[in-house]
Amino acid sequence: MSMLPVLNQGNLEKFKQEISNVDWNNKVENLDDINISFQRFYDTLISILSKTCVVNRTRSRKKMPKKPWVSPSLLRCINKKDQLYRDSIRNENDPVCTRIYKNYRNALNKLLRNAKKKYFVNKFTETCGNPAKTLPDRLVQSILPYLA
Repeated sequence: MSMLPVLNQGNLEKFKQEISNVDWNNKVENLDDINISFQRFYDTLISILSKTCVVNRTRSRKKMPKKPWVSPSLLRCINKKDQLYRDSIRNENDPVCTRIYKNYRNALNKLLRNAKKKYFVNKFTETCGNPAKTLPDRLVQSILPYLA
């Protein structure tokens, strides 16, 4: 998870005001070591930024999917669907954007259902010849978390 500051017009004005109030001569000059000077500058900047701007937490979406049937290409399609959704919300008066999003969403849902079905069919055929793996208890235990 990473932290990103939200910079809107109000926050930007507060940030500019705080920056202009800092006595930079006292902060960065009068030091012999440039590294210490930069560290003071950086710490001051981060301190002002955290004071004036709301910080949003963002999650990294680059992780592998938790569901084994969701391939990296399906994950890219999910991200594209999310982008189309955001576009359709931004352009709510444009029925073309909404139609594109809905068609893409429906096609993606069909692909996801087929991938999930294929995954479970493969899981059952894979364990078909091995009685230790086909015991209902073990097979159900390995599949049950994904059925929710």
